[in-house]
Amino acid sequence: MILGALIWLAVAGLVAIGAGAILAPVALSRLYGAPVTAPSAIVYVRAAGVRDVLIAIVLAVAQMHGSAPVVTAALAAGALLALADFVLTLGAAGRRFRPEHLSHLAGFAGFAVLVYLSTRA
Repeated sequence: MILGALIWLAVAGLVAIGAGAILAPVALSRLYGAPVTAPSAIVYVRAAGVRDVLIAIVLAVAQMHGSAPVVTAALAAGALLALADFVLTLGAAGRRFRPEHLSHLAGFAGFAVLVYLSTRA
C-alpha cells in the first residue's frame, strides 16, 4: 500500500518536472543545473521533459495493470536517468558541485529505494 502511494508520487513528480521542462524550459533548465537560453538548446530541455512524461506514463500504466516487472524496470530507468542527468550536468558545470545537482541525486536515491522496495513486494 505504501509502495503504491510512493510510486504514484514518483509518477506525479515526473509529470510535474516534465511539464515544467516542456512549458517553461528556460526556468527549468536553471533548476536542472544546466541553464540555457538559446533556442537551439531549449529543444533539448523540452525533449528531456517529454522523456520524463513518457516514463511517468509507462510507470502509471504498469502500476494500474499490476505488472510488477514493468514497474520495477520503469523505476530502474528513472534511477539511471537521474544518475545520468547528474553526471551530465556536473560535467557541464566544470565538475563543480552546485546545489542544483542535489535534485538529480535525490531523484536517483528515491528511484533506487523504490526499485529495492518493488523487488521485495
